[in-house]
Amino acid sequence: MDCHSLKFNMNEGLWRKRLARVKKDVLAKEWSGQLLWDIKNLKNISQAKLIDEIIKTISYREDPNFISFFKSFIQGNALTGKEACYLFYTPSPQELVPWIESWSSQKFDGQHHEYVAHQKVKFDLKYFQSEDEIKTSYPLMAIFLAAISKKPKLIQNGLFSTEIRDTSEIVLVLREGSNMIEVRGNCAAVKDFMATAIRQGACTPLRSAQCYFIGQQGSYKGQNFCPTRQFIKINDLRAELGGHYKTIGGRVPGSRILSAEFSVEKFENLGEEDYEPGRQVLETIIQDPDKGVIAFPYQNREYSFHITKTGGLELKQYISEEVLTMIIHQINKISRKIEP
Repeated sequence: MDCHSLKFNMNEGLWRKRLARVKKDVLAKEWSGQLLWDIKNLKNISQAKLIDEIIKTISYREDPNFISFFKSFIQGNALTGKEACYLFYTPSPQELVPWIESWSSQKFDGQHHEYVAHQKVKFDLKYFQSEDEIKTSYPLMAIFLAAISKKPKLIQNGLFSTEIRDTSEIVLVLREGSNMIEVRGNCAAVKDFMATAIRQGACTPLRSAQCYFIGQQGSYKGQNFCPTRQFIKINDLRAELGGHYKTIGGRVPGSRILSAEFSVEKFENLGEEDYEPGRQVLETIIQDPDKGVIAFPYQNREYSFHITKTGGLELKQYISEEVLTMIIHQINKISRKIEP
């Protein structure tokens, strides 16, 4: 399962899906020196053809320089995608790898999914550059798990039917010197994995896991995966990022409107809203929203993410690992301010 060669014991279908999340121009730029194509030709072929060439190259290249390049590419570009990211605290993150390696046939049985460990990659240590004293590393370890649904689907083809099981992927991300782990992927697969691991108690390093819930304290009932360690207020995260709301939503206490959500254009303060009834509702919601889309600037570009009702970050666009690490860095800063 380890990344000692580029065979990677990889699930080709899952790697294709992961590469398909990366923008074509990023793939072309990063891989132009590794493929038997020049960058002009790479820009002119389809993304599917480009991924075919990458997969073909991965299958036979095992020289150390290429291994180093590929690990760097994964660390910087292929861990994120259009998926959710959930944050958890565990007192013993160093126990995760030995626990997963102890699984029988590399499999872990959840309530609704079977999880198969198909890749573990350790990266070179590097840190996000910031002017404050908090040190946040880029991912140091990524553990890729295939999540295979236990509920089969029957596909009818004339007189014959084929049984298939949906397969997605979750990734466990560990960073240097941090008790915060990230679990990225489909919400249902993440929830099933974490809930099962916690229920198994003493035999798993996730027995004492707690979540960092991004949102309002009163909004998480029934949505949390496990006990909550901290609530990270959406307003605090927006402020640390220097961002603005594209949508904002929350509860309206004392009203028959149990919850309201607004789409806004670069909304930063109530003085921008002239419509009095709308301003009154916004005035209540903006004090402590429980969902929304935050847009923020970084290196002359604008990025955005959704806050999910389950307290995670949902990336609706491709975001490089540098940008996501910057977001995690800001969450670390907020967390330290409210650490018990």
